[in-house]
Amino acid sequence: MDNPHPFDLHFEGNFFVNANGLSNLSTTITDFSLPNLTENIPMGYKTILLCKRVLLLQRRNAIKTWGEPSHKTKQSYCAISNQTYSHFNAQWQQEVQTYQLYKPNYGDLSLDASTWKNFNSCHQYAQAHSIKFDQLVLIATIVDVIHWH
Repeated sequence: MDNPHPFDLHFEGNFFVNANGLSNLSTTITDFSLPNLTENIPMGYKTILLCKRVLLLQRRNAIKTWGEPSHKTKQSYCAISNQTYSHFNAQWQQEVQTYQLYKPNYGDLSLDASTWKNFNSCHQYAQAHSIKFDQLVLIATIVDVIHWH
């Protein structure tokens, strides 16, 4: 049986990959070793985020937490919606459909535009998105960033 998606409330594993789509969850980070990634994700111009779930929001409420967010000085976070939404990409001058949340006032779809260095800032923006679009939003710690070229 395959492990569930990152929005699952009951599975005990918290690790997943975010790379132009989401992997299933895993209980161990070693499932996302370089040989496993090579076998499952075609090389191309993309960035792979190895993530660990922290918090699932529904509007104003945290409906599930997985531990406390890390307060390491160099820790980064990302936020992902359970449904696509329209995001205006100023660099391309068009709307794009995405699951990834992007910071306001960023004109591109870069890694910097979709990651936060501060959990509280990420949480605040994720909560506002969840309320505006009536979607679930998952906040995750970024364990590793792999440039996949």
